[in-house]
Amino acid sequence: MNFDNEKLAKIRNNATEIKKLILDEDKDLKNYLHSFLQKEDNQKFRDNSYDIGMYTVGFSPYPIFLSLLLINPKEKAILYYSEKSVDFKPVFESFVDTFGLEFELVHKVMKGSSDTAEVYNIIEEDIRKYRDKKISIDITGGKKPTVAAGFLGASLHEREIDIIYMDFDEYEDDRPVYGSEYLTTLLNPNYLFSTVERKALKELFESYQYRGARRLSKEILGRLKYISKSYSDYNIDYQINELEKIYYFSKLYELRNDFNYEECNIDEDILTEGEIKGLSILSNVEKRVNNIISELKIYKGDSNRYNEEMAKSIYNEFKDDNLLLYLALERYIGALRYKDIDYQSYILRLASVIELAGIMMFKGKYIRLHDKIKKFNDKNIRNKLFKLKDERNNSSLTHGFGSLNMPKEDYEIGTINYVCKAFKKGRKDIDKIIDEELKFRTFDEIICEL
Repeated sequence: MNFDNEKLAKIRNNATEIKKLILDEDKDLKNYLHSFLQKEDNQKFRDNSYDIGMYTVGFSPYPIFLSLLLINPKEKAILYYSEKSVDFKPVFESFVDTFGLEFELVHKVMKGSSDTAEVYNIIEEDIRKYRDKKISIDITGGKKPTVAAGFLGASLHEREIDIIYMDFDEYEDDRPVYGSEYLTTLLNPNYLFSTVERKALKELFESYQYRGARRLSKEILGRLKYISKSYSDYNIDYQINELEKIYYFSKLYELRNDFNYEECNIDEDILTEGEIKGLSILSNVEKRVNNIISELKIYKGDSNRYNEEMAKSIYNEFKDDNLLLYLALERYIGALRYKDIDYQSYILRLASVIELAGIMMFKGKYIRLHDKIKKFNDKNIRNKLFKLKDERNNSSLTHGFGSLNMPKEDYEIGTINYVCKAFKKGRKDIDKIIDEELKFRTFDEIICEL
């Protein structure tokens, strides 16, 4: 349809003249609006069925006219004005009445057009008020702080809110050509790896809730890979790479937490040489221990004989290579992770370190934790470890009742000294193995490696 482009452009920010065109049902204005509605690219918006449409109002109402006609929200159109753009309020009222639009028109005026926080709070309040509705936010109009607030309002919610924007195919002398408009949906950054999700994922990871971190990273990864295909213009490969690494380490550390090395995937492109070595040794030790357990099934009915044979067999299996050290250290660093979040896991894991190290120290002779500690020749460490044993024996996890207590002592100091003696290693050697081969990376260490 033909219309007088220059006539419309000339009065684009004149509220009085535009209202007059509407009331007169001006032919050029009507042809302009109808030509937009007939564009094939805009037809997809007719099927979205938004309940609520939100609009930031600037100094030209034309883009909002087009959007209101196309979106035609089922319930309300909320317009956010600055004190300067509020002059267009009667223009929009006339427009809705003249063109027979049935939604309720809601006007909200902000005191400052440059106060992003104020605008955001107003939009945020409406988003929460209509949280059960399908919402679109059109950020075409208004000053940059207003647009930013509208964008933030849509992006900081987990629910789906479409951000729409009126763009132009043609410009003359840096001015848009009326009639070349098209409505587009901007990718809501909340659908990407958002700051909120990143924080949540980091908190899960840093609190050693690796199972939860794995599930969340997998969920986000699936969404990003879909977006990567649908929005090829968005370069989100780096976010996908981040999440793939987080997912890998979350799953790896989840399995290590459970001492399940058989299912651990050794990715040589992600792990360091030291990490590959440490994980390979743990896997090797697990297989050898499992073989011993399988061979000793014949003693399962006699627990004392089973435990005696187990201690001897473990010692004989590892006396020449001492690789059982890695299993002991794995439980030791596991205990440290849980000290501040799960006291009983801290105690139980430290006690298991002494159980393992004691086998090597006393050549499989003693099966009771009490004897492995009693025969140790350092009185100070011995006394500390007896307290550790008592803590383990009194654990509510052991007996099914009792209260939880915070650590009264740093039992890990005595434990690591016991390990050093049992495996004939210096503390520096032990620390080097932990730092280079067995250490659990932090969230930031994983991200910064990209």
